[in-house]
Amino acid sequence: MPHRLVFAVLGLAACTGAAPAPSPARIVRTEQVSGTTALLIAVSPVNERVVWVSGTQGTWLRTVDGGATWQAGRVPGADSLQFRDVHAVDERTAWLLSIGNGAQSRIYRTTDAGATWQLQFTNPDPKAFLDCMDFWSPTQGIVISDAVEGRMVVLATRDGNRWERLPQEALP
Repeated sequence: MPHRLVFAVLGLAACTGAAPAPSPARIVRTEQVSGTTALLIAVSPVNERVVWVSGTQGTWLRTVDGGATWQAGRVPGADSLQFRDVHAVDERTAWLLSIGNGAQSRIYRTTDAGATWQLQFTNPDPKAFLDCMDFWSPTQGIVISDAVEGRMVVLATRDGNRWERLPQEALP
């Protein structure tokens, strides 16, 4: 049986900046059918209509109608991966970050609404464990790992396509 999603107006309004958050007395929760039995972990709202979600078993979800319907899918060849983070730019473009030691930590991107996924990065360091990502523009972002031997591991992209590890001397 597919999991059900419950989105509160407060959460989406606060994340998207689309509207001021309502008072707690006016919060409306809407139950929605996800279309998957995978554990869902991360949410990236683009606006009031477009939201991407990621989870276990290589799973991603997307709505373009404010949650009335959800498209669920799995990244081919990633069924064993847990996507801990998702960052969406629009209804067609999103990145997924999987977690785990070494090669289990990966970054994928779609530009065609999930029809295909491009593997952009596979972690070559068996001791590194990618945790989260953030973007400050549609093409510039960072990924942070757990520390390895007391040193931070940070990846960056300037074009949304290639990821490179930042040298230690470039980190604060």
